[in-house]
Amino acid sequence: MEEKKRIDMKEQEDLFNLIGKTLKKKVECYVVGGTAMMFLNLKKTTKDIDIVFKETEDYETFRETLISLGAKESKFKIENRQKVSSMLDLGEARFDLFLDYLIYFKLTPTIIFRVREVHEFFNMIVKVVSPEDIILFKSMADRESDRIDVSDIIKKMNLNWSVILEETELQTKNSEYFFSAFLYNFLLGLKEDFKTEIPREFTKKLEKLTEKVLIATRERLKSKEKNGRKKRN
Repeated sequence: MEEKKRIDMKEQEDLFNLIGKTLKKKVECYVVGGTAMMFLNLKKTTKDIDIVFKETEDYETFRETLISLGAKESKFKIENRQKVSSMLDLGEARFDLFLDYLIYFKLTPTIIFRVREVHEFFNMIVKVVSPEDIILFKSMADRESDRIDVSDIIKKMNLNWSVILEETELQTKNSEYFFSAFLYNFLLGLKEDFKTEIPREFTKKLEKLTEKVLIATRERLKSKEKNGRKKRN
């Protein structure tokens, strides 16, 4: 399948200005992935523009505005259809739009609190998430390009690993998925494939958190099975 052309910072800003001028009201959104990395000078180009909305009205207004500008449904598809999301192509750019969740990763109040930058493009208010949260979002997507990006972030930034651990624990509690296990395997892959240095103390704590979650889940399933047998008897 043919891939979309990569866009640079100027092309991205030109698009945001066009969208912001076209929007009939102010819309707040959170940029993640390569889009956020470009704002933070961690990357020069991106192949898609990842945007998460907190409010349904903002999501719908933004999507309708893109369509009014000529955007079409992308040939690419987002796997998780349990959450609200869209993929739209506008010219050479692909917009990946999410409401409250990027796949299974929730836009929590703590992520919002850590926003690094805010940019206004007329009626489009763009909030840039922190490098720590970019890593967490990208570990959920887990593509080859995500691994390369996260490896670069770790090498270039002085990260707060405690923040990553705390948000991981929060996401694990809020989800039916073992996010801590996803992150552990993702970072282990970085260490093996890219020789990326992950703090040993952080890895130990993440491993303990994953074990704790798995034990708790196993106990919960045992209890559920036991109660089910009681009811049948």
